[in-house]
Order: sequence, then C-alpha cells, then structure tokens
Amino acid sequence: MGFGKYILSKFNKWMKNITLFNHGLIPMEELQTKLAMVNEIASFCFWEWDNTSQKIIFSSDSCDFIEDNKEIAIKDLHGLIDAYVTPDDINQIKQYCKNLKENQTNNSIEFSLLLPGEIKKYIRVKSRTFSKNNIIGILFDLTEWKSKELLLDERLNFADTVMETIPNPVFYKDSNLIYKYCNDSFCKYLGLKKEQIINHTIFEIRAKELANVIHQGDLQLMSCKSALSYQMELPNIDGTTHHVIFNKAALLHSDGTFEGIVGVANDVTEQVESEQKIQRLIKLKDAVLEINNSVMDINDLNELFDFILKKVLFSMDHVDLGCILLLGEDRRFTIEASIGYLESEAKDFNLKLEDSIQWRITNGHINETIVINDLDQHKETQFLKNKTGLKIKSFMSAPIIIDGKLYGILNIDSSRNNVFDEEDFAMMEYLRRQLVFAINQFKLYENITYLSEHDANTGLYNRGHFEKLYHTISCHAFKNNETFSVILFDLNGLKHVNDTYGHLAGDALILHFATTLKDWIKDSDILARYGGDEFIALIFGSNNNSIIDRLENLRLLFEDNPIHHEDTPIVCSFSYGIAEFPYHSTDYDRLVEVADKNMYLYKGYLKGYSEND
Repeated sequence: MGFGKYILSKFNKWMKNITLFNHGLIPMEELQTKLAMVNEIASFCFWEWDNTSQKIIFSSDSCDFIEDNKEIAIKDLHGLIDAYVTPDDINQIKQYCKNLKENQTNNSIEFSLLLPGEIKKYIRVKSRTFSKNNIIGILFDLTEWKSKELLLDERLNFADTVMETIPNPVFYKDSNLIYKYCNDSFCKYLGLKKEQIINHTIFEIRAKELANVIHQGDLQLMSCKSALSYQMELPNIDGTTHHVIFNKAALLHSDGTFEGIVGVANDVTEQVESEQKIQRLIKLKDAVLEINNSVMDINDLNELFDFILKKVLFSMDHVDLGCILLLGEDRRFTIEASIGYLESEAKDFNLKLEDSIQWRITNGHINETIVINDLDQHKETQFLKNKTGLKIKSFMSAPIIIDGKLYGILNIDSSRNNVFDEEDFAMMEYLRRQLVFAINQFKLYENITYLSEHDANTGLYNRGHFEKLYHTISCHAFKNNETFSVILFDLNGLKHVNDTYGHLAGDALILHFATTLKDWIKDSDILARYGGDEFIALIFGSNNNSIIDRLENLRLLFEDNPIHHEDTPIVCSFSYGIAEFPYHSTDYDRLVEVADKNMYLYKGYLKGYSEND
C-alpha cells in the first residue's frame, strides 16, 4: 500500500470512530487517545469548517503548515481562499466548498497555496461531513512529491525536446515490439503521423517483406539482450532507395528480463553514394589510364576499340551492352567493336547517318552525349539482338569528334529504366574526350611507327626494320630447318637518269621499280629499300632456278613497259644477286655479302650481254 493510501485509510477509520463515538459506542478517552496516536503517526493537519459562521478552524499542525504561529487559528474561509490560494485554483476551491455545503460526494481536492515569502505549497484536502453545519478534514502536504513530479516532468519535457531536435529518427518499442515513442524525424522518414505509428507494430506500417526483415532483427535483439547494428536498403517515401544503418539496444528490467528496444536510424545514403562516386571515379581514372597506356602496345585500331569498350563498360554502373560505331566516307555507320550483341548482327550492321536516332534527336547536330532513360517513348528505334535477350530501356550515346568532324559514336545500353543521371552524363563526356585523345595518340604513334619502319618515298620497309625482321625470321627458320633466299637488287643507270632528266625522273623510276617489285613478290615474302638505288628481299618457298626464271621475266616486263618522262621513254633495268639461307650462311651480313657479290657478277653479265647485243 502507498503512503497516500495508508494515510487515507487511517483518516477514514478515524472518521468512522467519530461516528461510533456519536452513537456512544466508543468512550471519549479511548477516541482521543487513538486520534492522538494517528495524528502522531501520520502527521495529520486537521481543520474544521463551521458552515454557519463560514469560519475554518486549524489545528496547531495546520497552523504550522500555513506558517501561522498560533496553536489554533480561526480563519475566515473566503478571506483564507483569497489570501493563500493561487489564482488558477480559486474557482475549483469555491466549487469544492459549494459541493461540501450541499453534501455532495466530491470530498477530495488538490490545489496550490502561495504563502508569505512567495512560498508555494501543494496540498490535498480530504473532508467529511461531521454534522449538519460542521465539516472536518485533513491536509496532506504534497509539496515535496509535487516538486519531484514537476522536476520529473521538466526532465521528461527536456528529454522530449532533445529527442525532437535530433535529426536522426529515434524510436522505442515495448516488450511486445509495439511502437511506444518516436520523434518527429522518425515520422518524417516514414511519411506517417505519430498516431499512425504509436501503438502499432512494424507489420502495420511497413510492407510485409520488409517488415519481416526488421522483425527478425528485433527477435535477434530480444534473444541476445544487447546491442545490434546493421545496414539496410529501404524504399523512401519519394520512391528512391535509401541506405540506412540501424543502431538498436535492448532495454532490460532490473531482473534482466526484456523490457523493450530503443533504436536510432541513420540515413547514410549521401555517404554511400559519395563512396560509390569515388569508386566510380577511381575506376574511370584507372580505365582512362589503361586506355592511354594501351596505345603503345596495341597495333591494330580495331583492337584498340575493343579494349576501350571493355574499359568503358567496366567503369560505368548498370551498363549491360555497348558498341563503337565508325562513320564511313559514305556517311554510313558500321560497328567496329561490340560487347553483348550477336556478332553476326554486329558484323552486318550498316546504318545511314540520317536514319540514326542520334540524328533525329539532335536534328543533325551531334556534338554532345545523348541520354535517353525511357526508350519506350522511342519505339521507332530498333536495337540489334543481344546474346541474353535483354530489352534495352536506357542508353547513352557519345559522339567521337576528331578534327571537327564526326568520326564515330560510343553507345552504352542498359536494361533498366531511368538509370543514367547527370553524373553519368558528365562521366561520359569526360570519357569521349579521353577517347578522342587516345585515338589521336594511337594514330600519331601509328604514323611515327610507320615512318620509323618504312621508306618515305616507296612505302617499302626500310633497312633497319628489314634487319629486325630478318633476325626474327632466321631464328624461326633455323629452329625449324627451313630455307629461304636473300635477293639484293640494284637499279642500273639511275645516276644517268638523274643527270640527264633530273631527280624527279629518277624518283619516278625508283617508285616504278618498287611498285612493280611489290606486285612481283608473294604476300609471304618481304621487300625493303636497302638504300639509294638498292633493294633487298626475302623470298620463301622457291628454289634458285625458279627465282631466276621469275626475275628474268620481270626484267623483260620492265623492258616492254618503260616509263615516260616528258614524252621520253625510260627503261627500268636492274641487276640482282641471290644468297641462300642456310646454305651460304645464317649470318645476315655474310648473306648480304654473298648476294652483293653475285649481283655484281650479274651486272658484268648484263654488260657483256649488252655489248654483244
């Protein structure tokens, strides 16, 4: 039994004894003794109200309570009310007195007094009708309890204010996992009002599948009775998916039994997206770096396109397919590299520039990346069949512009709707600029490589590259017991042509000889300009006799088809010498020496032949 109930029980028993005394059942001395004991135990403050005189009589304890130094005080009721009762409670006190006077049952009331010295006290009055004109009662001092209650309310209000200022959603569930508290942030996060959350379970405010996941986490927390932290992807009220970290802790009674769960939800979507963005940028940077580095190692432009496309798809999220289209001189697109599409369809693809979706969307001004996030609105656009049967719903198309002209297009496709955002657009713009740089670098490197390996006037290999090829081929031939011939050529009379007709005529003669010789050799043979008027070749799969027969036929061909310089015919005449690998040697210099010696023997033969002729 609480202390207040205990006091009231004593008072009621005392009033009953007074009633018994009035009927002569209890002696006066015994009643006075019992009243004194009760008063001493309970510290009652007695009062008596004379309804006729409107006077109220206070006991000594009551006088002490209202800080009156008299042992017994007689006060005017209405004056007392006006003097001590706080304005907020005056009306209810007057109504209380009226009810007592009319013998109504409302015989208990709580109110506050403002005593001298601005001392505020809280009291409870309990009364009982003693006779027709007399009412007696007691006062309970509630000041200490009320102060604690107000302090508790202040602290609760403060805690509630603090909770409402916390930007993170906060909630509390009881032992039945029913929401009993949440702050405004939690309501805003769920898009619900508090009355829609409080006294409801997770199954009443969330979809079943998601509610099951959260409920399992709560059951785990009930079991382990500790703290739990986990991250989830949750649908937000705006339709987007948010990344949320839940930090939950179990509340326990003093005996260790489960009381409830306190939880805080921390939306880390921005942090996760920032980390994802950083990772995407790192992947993009690495991809661009690999593309630029590959320029030095890749020898074929189509191979470069394949490599570029792989790296682009790797660096972009939610991308399923992709291709690189090149625009030909006939203003038609062909696919030079593709990933995910059927190879047969990619190989046969041929599209007129004016029929492309890029042309239609830009009205022929294809100069920046195009993003389409809902291809269902462009049903006239047909896509190639892909290997997995995906339906393309979003795509980005970035033009590759070189020297101010449309060179090609980089396309990446996704099977998801609305998958590409402004960040993807910016990344694609950056990528296409890097691709232009890589392609230009490749072409520049390709040109430099070509010039370093070829003779500028004839387009044949130069001497240095020929020697590199010889060493590679000779090693392979030696290991596999293969043979080939080295032929050294020399144009006869080139100095005479230069001196007589000029160097332009001499250059024309050299080019004529080189072009005809290039057509004479087989695709597997190797031909190079050795220097000045000398050329050198590696001939495979032929013996000396067949080579000589072919060369003699070539000599006759030149005699029958002279070049003309200003209407003057100039016959191309040449000498040649042959050395056999490995018969004469496996050493390059030695083979050239043998071929050179044989060539001068042939020159002598031609000279004698010419003189005899």
